[in-house]
Amino acid sequence: MKTPLLVLLLVWVICSAGCITHPDLTEFRQSRPRSILVLPPLNDSTELAASPCVLAALTRPLGEAGYYVMPVRLVDSYFRENGLTVAGEIHQVPLQKLHEVFGADAVLYVHIKRFGLKYKVLMSDSTVELDARLVDARTGIQIWKGHVVTSSGQTGVVEPLVFFLLSKAVIDEIHRESSAWASQLLVNSEEPRYYLPRGPWHPEFGRDLDGRPR
Repeated sequence: MKTPLLVLLLVWVICSAGCITHPDLTEFRQSRPRSILVLPPLNDSTELAASPCVLAALTRPLGEAGYYVMPVRLVDSYFRENGLTVAGEIHQVPLQKLHEVFGADAVLYVHIKRFGLKYKVLMSDSTVELDARLVDARTGIQIWKGHVVTSSGQTGVVEPLVFFLLSKAVIDEIHRESSAWASQLLVNSEEPRYYLPRGPWHPEFGRDLDGRPR
């Protein structure tokens, strides 16, 4: 006897739903971070403005997600006063030292994989790709990871000369907008595996620790 097609489809739907990957938030539940220190992002792109743009953009969505974020200027001043101006060196600072100085519960490490404008024959494209991991500053355990890729392609014929003559102010504004959009999507990812639970100053705090937004 053949299995009815409807039954097979139902089994497939159930199996597909069960394959959705939800993050393992065991470590996050134990950590329950309230404050976050965001380090200057590592930058693999050729755009020098990438790291400061992304660093500045991350503060707002993290704050809206219910976390206290260490002031960027205060953090930058401390590192500069101690001779640390390169993101790679700052990422090597021991967690114990960062926790001792800033008192943050967790440290956010961000890696910029792609960033900036590219000229194509029929399109100008602004792409941002970020990897992130949140580490408990007290234990050194990774409690969350995130990933996002954004692209704001504009179709239409773009003359190369016009593209390269864009003013610095225009390019800076594009970078700011791209960084803000990517940061929003990183913190508020719709992919369950990259979902960041809300912090203590958010109405959903503690109610989304299964990795799914309410």
